Amino acid sequence: MTAGAPSTFTPGTPRDSGGRSYTWVKSRLQEAGLVRKAKARGAHRQLRDRSPWLGFMIHQDGSTHEWVPGSRWDLIVTMDDATNEHYSMFFVEREGTASSLRGVHEVIASRGLFSSFYSDRGSHYWHTQRPAARSTRKTSPSLAKPCGGWASR
Repeated sequence: MTAGAPSTFTPGTPRDSGGRSYTWVKSRLQEAGLVRKAKARGAHRQLRDRSPWLGFMIHQDGSTHEWVPGSRWDLIVTMDDATNEHYSMFFVEREGTASSLRGVHEVIASRGLFSSFYSDRGSHYWHTQRPAARSTRKTSPSLAKPCGGWASR
């Protein structure tokens, strides 16, 4: 930490004491004018209702981070939408159609078939005409082609 930089930790207090949440710290920093508030998110970012049944819908997402110092990988997670139970997790160099299908394959092999699939708006899931355009089913997404169109949303 640089000299004079604001600290959210009290000297002598263990960092993992759990006394403050991320949201609490962020709110205090925003109130003090040290951190700007993010712009309001669009309607596509609003929360949706979870699936009411275990195994009915799976949710898949990838996250790029420096999981190991000096190496950036994508973590691909496929989970049950109702319970957040993780059915498949693995690292890949870059998220794409092959990694998405691998996650789906691992779920089917270990748990059986599911009824619906939820994902973000990654280009390997949906084709978008231009950045601000809504996804369209007129041009098949990469993942839906081998799945016979059952991939939804």
